[in-house]
Amino acid sequence: MATAPMMSETPVKLILSEYSKMSSQGFDGRIMSQSLEHLLQVVQGRGNKPRVFADLSIEELDTSHRMTKVVEDLKFALTTD
Repeated sequence: MATAPMMSETPVKLILSEYSKMSSQGFDGRIMSQSLEHLLQVVQGRGNKPRVFADLSIEELDTSHRMTKVVEDLKFALTTD
């Protein structure tokens, strides 16, 4: 998952899907970090008010089940000793 997500027509969906697949065996901080970096690159590349057709908009991330998994894993990482 190097630069491929940024070249996709649906980069946010692709990043979240790949994260879901790669983290199915349990939490991995490296996968989390890489996925969040890719999401940041996509959001920064789109600008403040992008036209998003097939991909998730920032507003739609709240209702995405895959983004919910990312948030749950991030909570787990922050509360684990």
